[in-house]
Amino acid sequence: MNYSDLLHRDVPRWYTLGLTHNGRLRITIDEQCWREIRPYLNQESAENERALHPDLQLADFIPADQPDWGFGAAIRTLHRRTEVMLTFDWPVVFRPPSFTPDWHTTFNLTVTLGMLWGWLMSYERQAAKTKPQLLIVSAWTTELGVYGSSLSVRLSRALDDWLRRTPDAIQESIERAMQRAYRRMWGRQEYQSSSREFRVMKHDHRLIMMCPGNACDLAPEHPEDDDMQPSGYTLVPHNTDSPLQQLCFLAGLAALCDLYDKPDA
Repeated sequence: MNYSDLLHRDVPRWYTLGLTHNGRLRITIDEQCWREIRPYLNQESAENERALHPDLQLADFIPADQPDWGFGAAIRTLHRRTEVMLTFDWPVVFRPPSFTPDWHTTFNLTVTLGMLWGWLMSYERQAAKTKPQLLIVSAWTTELGVYGSSLSVRLSRALDDWLRRTPDAIQESIERAMQRAYRRMWGRQEYQSSSREFRVMKHDHRLIMMCPGNACDLAPEHPEDDDMQPSGYTLVPHNTDSPLQQLCFLAGLAALCDLYDKPDA
């Protein structure tokens, strides 16, 4: 995919994010796109990932031609007439009664997602959709330690145009989606978040997202640029040390895409 196209014109959609009615994440992919990338989500690719992450103790990999696939069968595939929907639940890190952190399920999911984002970025064919592509998830990493769960998000011209024209009230819906996902993954009943830990705002029309952590945010790569006309731009991470933060931002982006497609929902 030529990112400059996404910056300056409306590109037909080949995938989008969203949330199901029960809060699971949903990735909806054009059927032709899925047919082309699915064969690459295979054992060979998985072994390459395993070699890159020997310290993550990844589970067995199920190829994407199965209904439940990925490391530890982390993702479920549902077929529609012209689209494929991939879903997953938010992994619970702190489980009762011991609340000892369990990162294995989370790493299985995030490494699988990293494979998926890479192949979705490489898709070159023009999708036969009337709706525009809203964003591309890129630079997704899963490593142990500080800065080990980064992501970048390339927002489209179409999404920037919509955000400029949309009231700031939508930000509360995005914040709630992030908060629900984070609480689900945290798992501990005693976790009480401050509303200020989950914040979404616009600065010079451009999106900024924040979640719990050490000044953890997803913000424009070049905040000094203030284009008078709608134009795509890249959100880059700051201090995303944990998969909880990485997936929390993904929940907020999914809510954002839902609001674009269903503004009255």
